[in-house]
Amino acid sequence: MEVPNLKNPLGLSIAIKFALIYGAISFLVKMFSASDLSDGLLALSFISGLTDMDAIALSITQNLKEGTVALNLATQAILIAAIANTLLKAGLVIALGTPALRKQILLAFGGMSLAGVGALFLV
Repeated sequence: MEVPNLKNPLGLSIAIKFALIYGAISFLVKMFSASDLSDGLLALSFISGLTDMDAIALSITQNLKEGTVALNLATQAILIAAIANTLLKAGLVIALGTPALRKQILLAFGGMSLAGVGALFLV
């Protein structure tokens, strides 16, 4: 079995990539907030959550702190990003995992996703 080539997660190139993603997400969150496009903000949260939770969570939280995003919209956006992130990880396990792992992960991630969707109705 070949050992994968791993990179330092704290390396400069990864930090620069995160900064670029964070900058783009922050800009889009500001744009959607300023134009009162809550549907766009929720869609952005889903798409961003598929790749990374940090950028969207930090951007939404900062805009909530500044008062440009309402609390319920911020909560919904972060929940949607978390659900998307969970679904992506479940998809990776389905594609790459063993049957035993798939079963365990699908039960756990299925429960978490359902809880997230349920929480959306409470917000």
